[in-house]
Amino acid sequence: MYNQLKIEFYKLKTSIMYYLMLVLFAVIGVSYGIIKFVPGDISGGQGFINTIGDTSFIFILTLFVCYFVGSDFSNRTIHNDIKIGYSRLSVVLTRGIVVLPAVALSHLVYVFSTAVSVGIINGLGTEMSIQSMIAQSVLVFIQIMTIQSFSLLIMFLCKKSSLGMVLSVCFTFLTCNILRNFLGEENFLFKITSFYRIMMDFQSLTTNEILLSFTSAIVTLIIIFCVTHIAFRKAELK
Repeated sequence: MYNQLKIEFYKLKTSIMYYLMLVLFAVIGVSYGIIKFVPGDISGGQGFINTIGDTSFIFILTLFVCYFVGSDFSNRTIHNDIKIGYSRLSVVLTRGIVVLPAVALSHLVYVFSTAVSVGIINGLGTEMSIQSMIAQSVLVFIQIMTIQSFSLLIMFLCKKSSLGMVLSVCFTFLTCNILRNFLGEENFLFKITSFYRIMMDFQSLTTNEILLSFTSAIVTLIIIFCVTHIAFRKAELK
């Protein structure tokens, strides 16, 4: 598994698509901050609050997850890993361990580029303490990983990059945009998922709300990894 992780990290480190995505999110963040909040009395701290739970561009993260994992199916890297003796569990874990934090980091690039660009012009403000900003940054980092773990599951079910991209983008749009607008407060089960709770990050959260969001995200992430492994373990590779 260690060698697999080295290879996946190297693939990420040399991925032009990943660096382009980081630059894109930084440009979007700076542009959004200046156009939306400047001129005005919105501080950098408020800019942080206004973007931390924004899932408008989450489909880009979904596309990258599908591209990153799907390429290993297309070039038969995953097939070769299994042939030389790596377990299917390690195949799933190594992809997830590398790509999920990578896309979560991309979201934070968007958030902080917005906050910093607004803060430089309007000041940082005092809406949130540094501790609260760190806590909600870690929270949204895990929530993004949890949401994108479903894209990982879909890719291992489809085993085809193009089909996985279409299904994953549709799933992300359905859960992060449509369902949370229609179900929202009325459905308890949906309300405790990260698809809904990430929207609560637009405000300062209480300790109990943060703990519930952390628990929901971590438990869901573990479950989806287990389901992905079970599904892939039973899948036939051609």
